[in-house]
Amino acid sequence: MSANIADLDLSGSEAKAARGGLLKPGRYLCRTSDAKVKPCSGGMQLNWTLTAVDGSGVIQDFIIYHHTSAEAVRIGKDKIKAGLTFGGHPNPNKPGNVNTYNDLLVGVTVVADDNTYVDKNGVTRTRGSQVQGYFDPKELGTTTIGAAAGAARRAPAVDDEIPF
Repeated sequence: MSANIADLDLSGSEAKAARGGLLKPGRYLCRTSDAKVKPCSGGMQLNWTLTAVDGSGVIQDFIIYHHTSAEAVRIGKDKIKAGLTFGGHPNPNKPGNVNTYNDLLVGVTVVADDNTYVDKNGVTRTRGSQVQGYFDPKELGTTTIGAAAGAARRAPAVDDEIPF
């Protein structure tokens, strides 16, 4: 294989559209993906990716479900149950394998997050947005993916001021 750009053969490659940046505060219709279980400080958490079907961006949610704090566990389990229920999971009470958490269509409320963290390179960063919770996609005024994506695009941010 040649390193010369003139010899580059892309015939076996796939053209994929960009997924957008981090979702800004608002309400979105999202598809779940990349669900996995990871350890966190003091317990275990569900991590999954939420991709807006209108292409406006993605966000990850990290939800504690096992922890030394009973309150953190209660909050996390309630959030997971909401995501699975409103996403149409066939058994949100006992969802089973984490792979069944993928490919759900769910309403997602994103809020501003001004908390800072230090990344792996020692740089202090601001998070920007976080998932506040989940809702029934029908709240966007439709039951079809295409129309719901348009409604999600037009939905105002949760903390918007009244424009009058």
